[in-house]
Order: sequence, then structure tokens, then C-alpha cells
Amino acid sequence: MNFGLNDYYDDLEPQGVIDSVLTGKINTLRMYCETIGWRGPAGRLQALTPLRGNAVEAMELVKSFIVPEVRRLTIVQVSTNPREINQMDDVIRPWPAARACLQEFRFDDIKEIAGLAGFDVTATAHLVQKSQGGATKGQLMSAIDEQVGTMDSHAKYHFLTILVEEILRRRSEMHEKLPEYLSRLGWSFVDQTLLPVEVFDASILTETPDESHKDLLKAAQRLRDGDLGGAISAACGAVDAATSKVYEERRLGDPTKASFQERCKRAALAKGVMIELDRQLDALGWPQSEVSPFKKNLEGALNQGAYVMQTLRSRMGDVHGTKPILRSLVFDCVRWAELIVGSLMERPDAPLKQQ
Repeated sequence: MNFGLNDYYDDLEPQGVIDSVLTGKINTLRMYCETIGWRGPAGRLQALTPLRGNAVEAMELVKSFIVPEVRRLTIVQVSTNPREINQMDDVIRPWPAARACLQEFRFDDIKEIAGLAGFDVTATAHLVQKSQGGATKGQLMSAIDEQVGTMDSHAKYHFLTILVEEILRRRSEMHEKLPEYLSRLGWSFVDQTLLPVEVFDASILTETPDESHKDLLKAAQRLRDGDLGGAISAACGAVDAATSKVYEERRLGDPTKASFQERCKRAALAKGVMIELDRQLDALGWPQSEVSPFKKNLEGALNQGAYVMQTLRSRMGDVHGTKPILRSLVFDCVRWAELIVGSLMERPDAPLKQQ
């Protein structure tokens, strides 16, 4: 869609027509993005509408950013397994775990909790508990099952996230039960966020320093949602934060003057990662003839992992958003971030020898 500045600003009548037509086109593109699960572009498009005298600015954003980003995501979508690209398709899997906990509430509480999570309670207005001949809890749960089954992936994810939040807020005993149920289905709930376990091991987040915690979680979320370039950037950001903290603590200078790989290596050396590992393995009774090659290979693996992340950031990160990205490599990048950040964490005392 093209229009001249004079056409737009000189007369309010064509301006209103252009605003209306362009709003419709933007909403169409937004619905396309939402359906596929591209929440980033969809959110930006939603913030633009309805247009009221700002079509020129909106058009510039759509042409310079939104359209190239949608094209990039489309290339990734057709060049990679679609189910790997958007794991939101599997978001129905945690529903049985949440359902098992939800049905332990009273009839009216189930309606209230489900309604707060986005369930259309008007569809079950006829289901009322009575002393005689009223609806049963099983009928209510079946009605919720039916409605959840008709939701798209984004709506399911939104519904389940709020539902889990409400369940945990109302029942403290569910803090042990629900995570156990979710983990059996390959999911976890961390920081009010549902995450598939196969994307990220959320257990490390409880021990990760605050400097890296948010970026690791962000990387997992972006990988899950199909924002592959963003996942790489967030994963590298987590390592940047961890190494910067070591640079500051050990007074190693300005970390930005070193390459990504170099700062990872210097941070590990300054932190004494291999020295501490040597001590712990010795406490476990490992012979030095095995400890030495093991440490050497582990150190090499971490160094190579830093190189992999450094290269992916340069070739597939956000700044190169128009280039195709391989999801398998992004997954590796997130895993390497977990390993490198974990290696720089404070280690507990060496474990005791097994009896």
C-alpha cells in the first residue's frame, strides 16, 4: 500500500480512508502472526491500531521492521520442522496436570478459577449445584475440557498459565504436587511461566545468579515461541552477565574489550573452575590419571561451546534477523549458555566419598 504525504496530510477525508484501510491490513497481518504463534510481531502490530492520523509512521514501522521479520520467520517455518519451530502446539500437554489439581476445588471455586483464566463461564451458566438434581463437578470439568479443546495454542497457553497461578496462590500444598504432575508430562512452571522441560532445564534457575537468571529464562521462552534470533541473543546475554560479574569481582578489566570466547575463558580461569573441580573429584576418590584428561577435555568443551555461541550470535542473532536460522543450533546455544553459566557459579563444598 502506497500513498503520498500530500494526499494524507492535506485533506482529512482521504486521511480517514487511508487510516481505515491500513488498519484493516495491519489487523489481518496481526491475526496471521497470532495464529502461527509469532507473538512478537503480533504485539507490535496490535499496538499500532487503530490508526488515527499516524499512518505514515505506522507504515514505516511495518515496511522497515514487521514485514522483514515476518519474512524471516516464514523462511524458518518452511525450512524446519514446524512442530520444532513452535512448541506452543504442544501446550495442551500440561492441561491434565492442571486439571487434576483444579478438580480438587469446590464446584463454585472451579468456575471462578477457570473464569479468571479465560474460560467462558456463560457457556456453563446452566451448570449449577443443587441439593437435588443439580450439576456434578464431573459435568463442569467435562465442559471445561470441551472449551479448552477448542482454544488455539496461544489461548491455551494463556489460560493454563493463569490457571496454574491461581491454583498455586489458593492452595499452598499444590506447590509440591503440581510441579510433580507437570514434570511427568515434560513441563515445568517457573516465575509464572510454563516451560517445556525439553527446551530448558528449569532447575538450574533456582541456583543461577540474578545477573543471568532473567536472560536464561528469556532464552527458553523465545526458543519455545519460535523467536530463534532472540533466543540466541538472550542466551549470550546470560553468559555476558555471568562473565561481567567475574570480571568485576576479580578486577580483570573491561570485559567488553575481549571477545566472547576470550572473556569466558578468562572468567573460568579467574574463578578457579578447574581447580575446584580437581578438588571435588579428588574427594570422590578419582585417581589423578583420570582427573587430568577429564579436566582437559571439559575445559576444551567449554571453550568450544563459547566459540559456538560467539559465532551464532554473529551469524544468527537479532542483528541478522533477515537470515535463516537453524533451530537445532539455537537449542545448542541455549544449552551451552546453561553449561557456561553453571560453571561460573559458586560451588558448594566437595561431596563426601561414597561409603
